[in-house]
Amino acid sequence: RELSNPPKSPYAVPLASWIHHSDPGVRGGYWTTQLSTASLTRSDGPDSYRASASTAWTLPYVAPSGEHYTLSASLRGDAYQVRNYEMLDGDTFTGSTGRIVPEVSMRWSWPFSSPGQYTTQVIEPVIVGALSPNGGNSHKIPNEDSRDLDFDDTQLLSTNHFVGFDRVETGPRATYGVNWSAYVNGTPSKFSVFGGQTLRANEDSVFPDGSGFREGFSDFVGRVRYDYGSLFSTFYRFRIDPDGFNVVSHDVTALGGPQALRLGISYLKQEDRKSVV
Repeated sequence: RELSNPPKSPYAVPLASWIHHSDPGVRGGYWTTQLSTASLTRSDGPDSYRASASTAWTLPYVAPSGEHYTLSASLRGDAYQVRNYEMLDGDTFTGSTGRIVPEVSMRWSWPFSSPGQYTTQVIEPVIVGALSPNGGNSHKIPNEDSRDLDFDDTQLLSTNHFVGFDRVETGPRATYGVNWSAYVNGTPSKFSVFGGQTLRANEDSVFPDGSGFREGFSDFVGRVRYDYGSLFSTFYRFRIDPDGFNVVSHDVTALGGPQALRLGISYLKQEDRKSVV
């Protein structure tokens, strides 16, 4: 269903989430546990009740060479009770459904610093690999909170680019990026450039046309930024189609002023996008 004809707005009660991070244990490994529940009801339309639980073990490691490694293994489960949900094939589903999604990921980065007379430069290549079973997005699970994707420089290195719980990113995939920063010695000025893209081993129909994701390499996303301490920031974000090198979206933002009275202005332009179903 298109966003131009959405179901009526639901009542979201209760809507709750709890997250716990354990203290570092053996060799610095720690556990993260998250519990979440949502109840969405409508006077006219589908109802859905979701309970989610996930746990992840993360082990960071810094090699003598300066390389940074982060190993993570997680297990997530979602249970749904659905009423009068119209599926893509036109049938109406009422009943229980759910999924279990295990995932293993590894993040590697290697920052290099080059002090100079006028600037100190840092360049850091980053690679993130993730592996989880294909699928996980049953046509019986309604999509209430994941109709858009966080696919820009801020979320590029995430293993799941969906903003909510109702859709998950699965299958073998990897992301690479490079971050370059220059600090002007004796001043609060900082310049930075970041760019990268994702590689997917399999096609996944959950990603709509125009999302930037496809089998093989995704769109290329990047950012150019300048900061003058905490008083002023300006950055330019962009997304480029690697097939024709067309600019799919770009935005310019400037922020300035003290934290108590911070003003900003931005300009955004992007191609038409379809929602995730």
